[in-house]
Amino acid sequence: MVGAVTAGILFTVCLLRVHPFLAVTEPIGNGLLVVEGWMPDVVIPQVMGILEEGNYVAIVTTGGKVWQGSYLKDYGSFAEVMARSLRTRTQSIPVHAVPASGAEVDRTFASALALREWLAASGVDERRIDLVTDGSHARRSRLLFSLALGDAFDVGIIALEPSDFDSAIWWRSSAGVRTVIGEAVGYGYAKFLFWPESSDTNTQ
Repeated sequence: MVGAVTAGILFTVCLLRVHPFLAVTEPIGNGLLVVEGWMPDVVIPQVMGILEEGNYVAIVTTGGKVWQGSYLKDYGSFAEVMARSLRTRTQSIPVHAVPASGAEVDRTFASALALREWLAASGVDERRIDLVTDGSHARRSRLLFSLALGDAFDVGIIALEPSDFDSAIWWRSSAGVRTVIGEAVGYGYAKFLFWPESSDTNTQ
């Protein structure tokens, strides 16, 4: 009986704490605002609110090849789709699209490498970024961007509120269960099993 009660308590604690752990928000508040471009349009008002509250010098959108929606084929990448959406809503600071290669796996890391290469090639002298991503993807995104960019960069993170489920009771919807459990597994893989080539993690 005691064991069952203890197991029930531990299970409840995990349910309540796993999403806040994954959806970490620790912004810097200035530098570059880096937005992962694969997120849906409904997050754009949240992004604009972050832009207004911070002191950012530019927006950079990241993302790989568009894999669905033939009407979007002219954009080529999710980075370009998101950049176009944001440009229509702000003229106060520049918006740069930084597409990643057509990686089929480790897409977040590929986007982070593309950002590193773009920063080196563009001559942008900014070593602080706030990375904006969707909810429980945040901890994994910050880990992979920090790994790709290296110690010379300070990487803040902002987790947006998910649009398709209530994060406080994520286990009550199929979308919440799929997303949170999938991100928990993804973070575990990135933290303990992901070993990029050494050349990928050398800063430029």
